[in-house]
Amino acid sequence: MNQPQYLKPNIKAIEPMRLLLWGMLLMIGFLTLERMGYWLWIGVGQGHFASSLPMVLSKGFVFDFIVASFFFLPMTVMFVLSPEGFLKSKVFKVVLLGLYLILSYFFMFMSLAEVFFFDEFSSRFNFIAVDYLVYSQEVTRNAIESYPMPLIMTGLTLAWLPVAYIFVKSVQRLSTLDFGLKKRGAMIVLSLVGCCLAVAVSEERLLENDSVWNREVSKNTFFALITAYGQNSIDFDRYYTKLDPVEAIHQTHEWLEEETTDETKEPLELGTEDEVSIVRNIQADGEPRKLNVVLVIIESLSARFMGHFSNPQILTENLDKLADEGLFFSHVFATGTRTVRGLEAIMLSLPPTPGQSIVRRPKSQHLFNLGYVLKHQGYQNQFVYGGFSYFDNMKNWFESNGFDVVDRGSMSESEIQFANAWGVCDEDLFDRVLKEADRLSQNGAPFFQAVLTTSNHRPYSYPDGRIDIPSQSGREGAVKYTDYAIGRFIKMAKGKKWFDNTLFIFVADHDGAVAGGGEIVARDYEIPMIFYAPKFLPPQINRKMGSQMDLAPTLLGFLNMSYQSRFFGQNLLKANAGRALMGTYQKIALMEPGFMTVLAPNHKVELYTLNADNIVVESDIRTAKTPDGLPMRVRRAVGIYQTASDLFSEGQMDSQIEFSEKENVRKF
Repeated sequence: MNQPQYLKPNIKAIEPMRLLLWGMLLMIGFLTLERMGYWLWIGVGQGHFASSLPMVLSKGFVFDFIVASFFFLPMTVMFVLSPEGFLKSKVFKVVLLGLYLILSYFFMFMSLAEVFFFDEFSSRFNFIAVDYLVYSQEVTRNAIESYPMPLIMTGLTLAWLPVAYIFVKSVQRLSTLDFGLKKRGAMIVLSLVGCCLAVAVSEERLLENDSVWNREVSKNTFFALITAYGQNSIDFDRYYTKLDPVEAIHQTHEWLEEETTDETKEPLELGTEDEVSIVRNIQADGEPRKLNVVLVIIESLSARFMGHFSNPQILTENLDKLADEGLFFSHVFATGTRTVRGLEAIMLSLPPTPGQSIVRRPKSQHLFNLGYVLKHQGYQNQFVYGGFSYFDNMKNWFESNGFDVVDRGSMSESEIQFANAWGVCDEDLFDRVLKEADRLSQNGAPFFQAVLTTSNHRPYSYPDGRIDIPSQSGREGAVKYTDYAIGRFIKMAKGKKWFDNTLFIFVADHDGAVAGGGEIVARDYEIPMIFYAPKFLPPQINRKMGSQMDLAPTLLGFLNMSYQSRFFGQNLLKANAGRALMGTYQKIALMEPGFMTVLAPNHKVELYTLNADNIVVESDIRTAKTPDGLPMRVRRAVGIYQTASDLFSEGQMDSQIEFSEKENVRKF
């Protein structure tokens, strides 16, 4: 009987310890080459190219060793705990080879997936990737529609085959001779080193003082993903600079009341109840103006795409015309980096507290929001979305906060002429908006429609023949198509009986350039906001600095409504001083004319001086558990974000909580 090739004496056998080390070294080598690829991708032209590479590779090696240790942990456990008889069996070799092949393919697939993620977000895997994993159906369809997936997967498989061949031959030559306690102990020690490093090392500590690009290159695909999953919520009290809770809410109250950025202003004396609450009565003069409101929230519409922000490509001809004919807010910023952050800011008028959006958090039902105020003024509230609204918990959130929801699942096949992974095209969406507005207008009560578009999202696909840029040609084409759909929508709306009594608002959910993490760069948050109601609003430009948070109080101010407010935003029609709040997943900022204050985990405070274009000209980074001794603007920033975090966590944003004028309410 012929012996199998791997048992013939002329072929050198491989011991388990060596097989394990070879596998780990192969993985670490691949990750090092991958890291150098990222470095070449984003580091060319950077002044610190040569000097920073050794540091990046050394820090990256630490992450890679940890990940490799965990990847090969199942094999280590099998080798160490299995009896010698099983280790010599064919069953063991089949199981071991299966593990090697599956893990190596998964490893290469995830590394490739991160390349496409980096191309989209200029970031290694972060919390956005964690969110996308939850909605695998949409993400998979998006990938299929955006990229030549059969070709990509074929290339991946061909690249994996040599790795698979190495593992097949290595397992065939595996020998368990002389695999005693000493070598088993060495394997255990190797695994324990990786486990101990995993406990001791964190991305934040190891990359603490690195530049944003060095941080991204140093990261490891899998370590970054696991870190993002583990940090899906952040405890403000534990990680951020703090004030006494009473002073924090007092600072917020003063900020809301005075609307000032005067650095020399002293805080008012504490001691009165109304100065330690953000609840206040907004008193309008005269009767309310109960116009219908159609709020169009546009996917990823960066300010830089519009002609009004000096874009020469003529991508937004219709929006530029609406800006000319309506009230154009020229200095508005998004609060966050994702759609749900924009929805949170627009509807709740709440700062972007650290962690995931409140729209996706537990206990986010029945919150005080724009729809709540309008509903108490007799409005019919509706959220209209071209995709499936279970995505990002939007359906549950809007329904539990006073809205009827219409989404792709509500549309018949005859209503959909074109759709992609994220939803129906914007034309189809606006057609349904018009249909719903016709129905709502028959009820005699004013209506409020919050509309969320989808076409300006990868794969940037839309119906052919609408614009002069072919579908799936990139972001510019999607922007121009969305603008086309908006122009068509307004033209059709003008033929409706309810048009003259309707205010249209156009605002972005976030800027298309933000990456979901890293530094806060003001120009990457700038978005347009337009109020359009020809019968009520003459053409004008409002140049005050603001954010999506200010939309609700500005709208209610324009409608001349009196209400009891718990909003953090300001009415830009009456504000004395501009300001904007914005954040990434971890960093949160207060920007005021000439200054930006950034709060970061581990009690970091970043102080920036800005020029007229909001570009940093000076910076100062401190570490402080309290803002004592720091400029007054730091106390303001801490007070605002700490209060927002406390109010939500303590349930004080619940719309069912009633306040009277005698209970912490001040008219102003």
